[in-house]
Formats: sequence, C-alpha cells, structure tokens
Amino acid sequence: MDKIKFENFVEKTKSFYKKFNKKLSPFCVVKIVLTSRLPFFKKIVYLIPSKIFIFQERENLILEYRIKNLLKDLNHILNNKEEKKAPFFKIIKDENFEFFSNMENFSMVILKDQYLVNQFIKKNDIVIDAGANIGFFSLFAAFKEAKVFAFEPVSETYNRLLENINYFKAEKEIFPFCFALGDLKKESLIRFNPFSSDQSTIIDSGRSLTKKFVLKKVNIITIDDFVNENKIKKIDFIKIDTEGYELKILKGAKETIKKFKPKIAISAYHKKEDKKEIPDFLLKIRPDYQYKLIKRAEEIFIFF
Repeated sequence: MDKIKFENFVEKTKSFYKKFNKKLSPFCVVKIVLTSRLPFFKKIVYLIPSKIFIFQERENLILEYRIKNLLKDLNHILNNKEEKKAPFFKIIKDENFEFFSNMENFSMVILKDQYLVNQFIKKNDIVIDAGANIGFFSLFAAFKEAKVFAFEPVSETYNRLLENINYFKAEKEIFPFCFALGDLKKESLIRFNPFSSDQSTIIDSGRSLTKKFVLKKVNIITIDDFVNENKIKKIDFIKIDTEGYELKILKGAKETIKKFKPKIAISAYHKKEDKKEIPDFLLKIRPDYQYKLIKRAEEIFIFF
C-alpha cells in the first residue's frame, strides 16, 4: 500500500514563527517521507509554502494541522483507482518544488476535486476558468487533456499563473488572460490582498476597504464577448469562483449558456442570496439544466 507520512518541520513551529515575526526567515520547509510502489515516489519531497502562506497562518499556528490534513488527503488519493492518480502524481512527483502559496487550495481543488473535474471534464473539452488564481483548477483540467481559457485579473497573481503553466509545460492546454469576467465590458477596481492570492474581489460602490487590502484597476470583459470575438465553436465547462461576483459573470455569459449549455461549477458560499438567485437565473435561460448543491470542501452548485 502506498503511504505518505509527515516526518517533521525543519524548525519547530513556535520557534519558526518567532523568527518569522522578527523577519529572520521567509520560508518554512516541511519534510515529508513518501513510500510508494511507483519509482518516482520513492523519495523525500520538500513542500515549501511561500512567505504569503506563512503570513496568513502565523497568528493561529495551525500550519502543522493543515499539513497533516493535506497528507491525509494525499494518502486517500494514493490508494484510489489507478486512472485517477496520474494528475496528482504529475503535480507532486518532483523531489523539490515550491508549493505555490496555499496548501489548502491545493487540497480543495485537486485532492478533494472541489469542481468535479474527474466526473465532468474529458479530453478535448473547452473549459473557461473564471477566477483562475495561480492555476490549480486550470492545471487539473489540462491534465485531463482539456483546453482551458484561464482568466485572472490581478497582475501579481496572473504572473504566478504564468509561472505554473510554464513549470508544468501546459502552454498548449492553458491560455491565460489578465482580465476579470463580468456582466459588462468596463474598467473597474478590484480589492486585492497582497498577502493572499485568493482574496481578490471586484469592488461594488459603497463597500468598505480594510487596511490589509489595496485597490487595483482591472479590465472586465464578458464571456459572451470573448466567445464571439474569438469565434469559439463550443464551451463544455465553466468554473466560476470569484469571491461574490459569480452571478454577474453568469449574466455576461447568457448567450453562451443558451447556445452551448455548458456544465457549470460555481461557488455558492460567498453570498447567502446566491443559493436562490443562481439557480433561478440559469433555469430561466436553460430550463433543461439539472443541478446539485454539493460540498467537498466549500459549497458549490454543479449544473449539468
């Protein structure tokens, strides 16, 4: 049986955080021992969360807890069916690599298959990733041999998305765009947390801005305009996770949804009213949709 076990932090957690607060160390290195029947898995792997992740966790000291949960998920995957293992192996097979910014997102999107990639995305599908962030979902879909249009409006996050596409040699599968998606073509502001790549939100008038956020100017386009201007012949799957901007993106994709009836995985936990308004909106466009509200990591709707 394949096993992954947590061995140790290179430094004790509390002493590391004490050092971090004094700005003596930008990284926390975690040592993990892998044993597997597969040759490339018989090695030690170092996961290196970036300074951003450590900053998020330093107050409540739960990094070790999250790593152990991550390893539990990895063990589950290792003992799954062979055909489901390949994407995960491709991501974590290297002996040393930087583990992006957030182990929790990796666990949610890849290991727990938050957006049901294994069930609904197949070879040669055309996929839209709205809120691509640094690319976990896009990479997962690319490993299924789908073509992905990945939209990430924050330039700092977008640059890391490009790095990850390049790292995994996915340039022929993932086509990145530094735009936000919405209901109208316009310029707007996005609320961006420089210490966390997954907390970016388009600002509506009247919303307050806390000290940890900064504002950035972004360009918004609609899915309908993008599909028409690029003469895209089909859309098979749309994933939307945009921190509360989901319904507006759907409104900008009305004709695409009506024409192609793509499967849609969409976050349902950012706004309370989304649980009613999202199904109401989509069923008016395509009454033949079936849908489920599911929770693997966070609540999402899947329309099919």
